[in-house]
Amino acid sequence: MQTKVLLITPPFTQLNTSYPATAYLKGFLDSKNIATNQCDLSIELLLKFLRKTSLLLFLLLLSH
Repeated sequence: MQTKVLLITPPFTQLNTSYPATAYLKGFLDSKNIATNQCDLSIELLLKFLRKTSLLLFLLLLSH
């Protein structure tokens, strides 16, 4: 059975740019034939916030 690794970058780790540590670690593990997936929760959070329904709710809350 092959080892599978999930690398998670927590949200708000580095706000001005993506945090590269998990990308470097993923590249190293891939070079050793270790299956990896990567998830950046800052990006996931931003994408969730930028959905139309989230923006409309935010604007609605601001208007009150």
